[in-house]
Parts: sequence; C-alpha cells; structure tokens
Amino acid sequence: MDLTQNFTLEELIETRHGENIPTAEHIENLKLLANKVIQPLRNTKGKVHVRVGYWSGSVNKIVGGSITSQHLKGEQADFNILHK
Repeated sequence: MDLTQNFTLEELIETRHGENIPTAEHIENLKLLANKVIQPLRNTKGKVHVRVGYWSGSVNKIVGGSITSQHLKGEQADFNILHK
C-alpha cells in the first residue's frame, strides 16, 4: 500500500522481530507521518531510508523499546537522509 509517492506501508512496518500488523488507526497515523514529515524531507533533502516505523507491542518488547514509544502508535519513524 502506497502511503506517499515514495513510501509504502510495508516499508514503515518492516521488521525482523516477529509479527508486526498495524490496526487501521496505526495505518492512518503512518499516513500522516509519511505525508507530513517523511515525504517533505524526501522532497527537499533527497533520499530517505526508513529504518524503523511502526512496532507492535510484541516487537517493541523484543527490541527493548519504551512502553510509551510513539512507534507503538505509528507516530514515529527513525530514518537516515542519504545525501545526493
């Protein structure tokens, strides 16, 4: 599922740490995050590599994430900007 011109849902939920299935609410949050933050950065700064987006509760626990992490809500992404 495309969230923006350059970012997909799959990209923002990818993990090697177990099941990571977002709810409809999480997907809406990820759409906002992609459209308001990540895509504008891509448009102005160049290629953006998303390392972490949404984490389910079980994935968050496996990776030692905070119980208040915005990753759990689909409101945070960790990324690198790959300069041109």
